[in-house]
Amino acid sequence: MSELPPTEKWEYILRSELRDLPPPTPELLFCPGRKFRADWGWITPRRVLVEIDGGQHLADGGRHNQDSDREKLNLAAALGFTVIRLTPGLLKDSTWVAQLIRAAVLGTDPPLTCRVVKQQVRKRRVKAKEKRADWERFCESGKPGGLFR
Repeated sequence: MSELPPTEKWEYILRSELRDLPPPTPELLFCPGRKFRADWGWITPRRVLVEIDGGQHLADGGRHNQDSDREKLNLAAALGFTVIRLTPGLLKDSTWVAQLIRAAVLGTDPPLTCRVVKQQVRKRRVKAKEKRADWERFCESGKPGGLFR
């Protein structure tokens, strides 16, 4: 499943892990008088919107990194919606995504840890330790001239 495109991963999560919830409305027009749409939304007693972002890797940050998108998400929050923003990376942990959405729709406690994020943090910590060890070896070597040699 990790090789599926984000839209197919999302469809998989909806079909397999969220089938116990009412089906969401795709492209939900959530604000009367504005053309703002959320990728997916539930209008149950709890109002939940899901936005699947992409393009963060682009030089300009992609379409979802603009003021108009912030305006849309802030307006949704002001209207009482819980907004869940997902990325292709977060969709890799389909169980966590499903638990998070289920908690928002049903009003239960959310999961506290995403496996994908934990792995990213762990990798950053390992890299930081490696850099620190390289720096300490460099300093202990006593080479004159420092970094600019």
